[in-house]
Amino acid sequence: MVASKIPEISGPPSPRRSPFVNRREELTRLLSYLPPSKQTGSFVILKAPSGFGKTRLTTRLLELLQEQGMPAVAVEPQVRAKTSAHSVYQGFFIQRCAEALDALAADGSVSLPRFEEFLKSDRLRRARAMDWRSAMRKVPSLKTLYDVSVELLDRVFNTGDHSARKLLTSDSRDAVDTCMRYARQVEGIAQLVIVVREAQHIDSTSLQFLGEIFHPATARSVILEYTQDSSGALNVLFDDFISTAPLQDAAWLRIVELVQLTKPHLEELLRQTLPGSRELSGEYYLRWDGNVRAINQLRFSVSMECHPALPQLSDVAIGVIDGYRRRITALSPTARMILCLLLAHGEAIPSFLLQLLLEQLNTLASKFTVEREIIALITEELVVRHQGDALGIDNEDVAEAVHTHPPLAGMLLLAKSALRDHYRDAVFSPGDARKDISLALRQALRLSVELADVTTMEAMVEQLTGTVTTNIDQSWYVGQITSAVNGNAHLFADQRDKLLIWAAELACEVADFQKARDLLRQLSTRSTFSEVLLCSCLIETGDHSEAADKAKLLKLSADVEESFAGELIELILLRCTGHIEQARDLWERLDQIPSTVSRRLYGYLLRFKELVDDFPACVDALRASADWFGERGLASSAAYSELTLASHLARMGNVAGACESIETARSLLALTTRDQHILLNNEAAVNLLSSTPSPAQCCEWLVRGVPCAGDDYSALVLYTNLAVAAVLSGRHDVAREASERSMRILAAPKFAERNVFWGAIFNLGFVDDLLALGQRAELDRLSAKLEPHVLQDEYWQYRFKRSESVSERFSVMLSKPYHPLFLSHWTLDVDGLRTLKPGYFAAPGNTTSRST
Repeated sequence: MVASKIPEISGPPSPRRSPFVNRREELTRLLSYLPPSKQTGSFVILKAPSGFGKTRLTTRLLELLQEQGMPAVAVEPQVRAKTSAHSVYQGFFIQRCAEALDALAADGSVSLPRFEEFLKSDRLRRARAMDWRSAMRKVPSLKTLYDVSVELLDRVFNTGDHSARKLLTSDSRDAVDTCMRYARQVEGIAQLVIVVREAQHIDSTSLQFLGEIFHPATARSVILEYTQDSSGALNVLFDDFISTAPLQDAAWLRIVELVQLTKPHLEELLRQTLPGSRELSGEYYLRWDGNVRAINQLRFSVSMECHPALPQLSDVAIGVIDGYRRRITALSPTARMILCLLLAHGEAIPSFLLQLLLEQLNTLASKFTVEREIIALITEELVVRHQGDALGIDNEDVAEAVHTHPPLAGMLLLAKSALRDHYRDAVFSPGDARKDISLALRQALRLSVELADVTTMEAMVEQLTGTVTTNIDQSWYVGQITSAVNGNAHLFADQRDKLLIWAAELACEVADFQKARDLLRQLSTRSTFSEVLLCSCLIETGDHSEAADKAKLLKLSADVEESFAGELIELILLRCTGHIEQARDLWERLDQIPSTVSRRLYGYLLRFKELVDDFPACVDALRASADWFGERGLASSAAYSELTLASHLARMGNVAGACESIETARSLLALTTRDQHILLNNEAAVNLLSSTPSPAQCCEWLVRGVPCAGDDYSALVLYTNLAVAAVLSGRHDVAREASERSMRILAAPKFAERNVFWGAIFNLGFVDDLLALGQRAELDRLSAKLEPHVLQDEYWQYRFKRSESVSERFSVMLSKPYHPLFLSHWTLDVDGLRTLKPGYFAAPGNTTSRST
């Protein structure tokens, strides 16, 4: 038995960590979930309040695994404190995983290339992935040629922005994607265990990625250390992740709660830490909150405060954080400033930068003095030195003590100001204009928000404009600006409006329409762009009445572009609410006006042909729409038209053309983060309509797409398609779970459009017939209440055996016993709406070449 090999007390205590006591049961349990004991993948969430010993437990676990020859590594994000969680952007933990795997490869534990070696092998792919479209749109000049040449050389030779160090710290989508591809190298490792520290701060992209590479079919496992707050509940991100876990495997996800040490074992820990200590009173144990850092406070009281006698544990029962405050007060001014700088920085800070900042703040802070204070702080377990000579506060209680200690308020403000000035200077310093400044931008923007420094905020926003869409996590910037404008009395109206518009655009880019709507409602001055963008958000959030009222006002405008935008909003609303004839009449009327072709939003009218006519009548307009957007450099808008076109081509039997449109859309959306679920869903739907479908592959695509769906309509489409793909691939448990979730949405939908019910009910009936889920009666009840389908009623009447004949154009769809559902973009996306801004200049684009 593995348990017999686990010592209850593992050796003498280290001077930098508490001794390991009484986690025999937890160790045995965790080992049973991991290789070599378990031959299938596990995803373990180890949760406990701060100070319960999670890190000490997993450290001992890694030691045992390594003794058995099992490759195992810890991922340290260096953002333990609650106040430093703002450092985490989408993909941040993926980069930390890549960093940890690189270290694992360096010691020869696994047959994995080093990160730099991987970059050399990946150079051609990264060179091909260069954004040539943007380069071609720029005005030809020597500077443009120079910039393109330098970026290409950087990608080929792994220098500049594409060096290993920069790719591990940049928040660009390209950097995160590169780290993601490197981390996927673990798929070639048979068995592996990774422990991710402080997972309560993890971002959704990284969490989803870990779920993919540690899936049930592997023999690889991951443990996420999760520090609970006072509520004891997991955050919303984990709630969503856990809700999708049954789509993977019932025995895959494990949640382990670390309980408080028992009284005898706490006494054992106390005796090891402070020999000669007396037994605990039952009263203290009942008052103790389980935080073993209280023992460290006792050790400090004895060794540093020169108590004449051993203090009782009741002396620190007032709380660990108060104990740390007392210790911090006794530190030198230089040591206290070090703690303030580390806390203000959030992420671990390089020691050379810490030295530089301290010298700027205090000319008497010599290198020798600073190093001496750092060593003292490390010895007292207040600071940790990380790999690469970076320093950080890894103890949440220490960070909380620094953050809330009133005497440090002035020092903390000074530390933030010094860091802001440093990073602001880094952004604007002369030199290579193409240098990677993503870290400096993030820090300067965040610190300027915390300090209410409007000038720096505006300067950072100006720097980010035009490039922020290449960042993996635009929502991080939205959050920063939202914090800046809420309750900030120092902002003038025009400054506030500028920040609101900027953040609202980013929120729309990542499909956070509710946040965008709330930001746009706060504007003091309206514009055509802001009003039309608000209408689009209102449609997405279901505020149809307010959107209709605003559309009426837009239509009355003397500005022809504004009036045309109002007509398009009305067209969408008519279609969403089932008024198909009125919508068709409106589309025909707009199309017949000669001046319509010169409107800045004309491409949307072409795309919205799908709203009023089915295939094949809408196909030419959709092709024209994609080309119209592409010719004007509106890549995202062109991609959405391509995705819609793919759905109709597939239904007509032109699977090759549909796949071509999917690939075109994928390349156009390569540098954005939004609507990946539409891409994944439509790719799966095209595959299911092909002559040789791959249901297993479709399952993988759809499982990845489900967490990205931000609304019930998209979720219903994804779940019903997943149910079909899963039952076809033999994954009956997944099919059952997906069917049940679809039924819950059908029972209480949060969207107005009901035509999708026809396909959803039909698909769920197909799955029910194969698996006998007992849903047939409810499905029949729902189908009996359906209104006629506005565009395909003939087809659905035949499918539900209510008629005996059907048009030949539906032959491809009728060849399958199921009906793959597609997603379309029935909105005015922000990419195209930017044409309404004053001074808009249409960038030259590329006309999409097509197979005929």
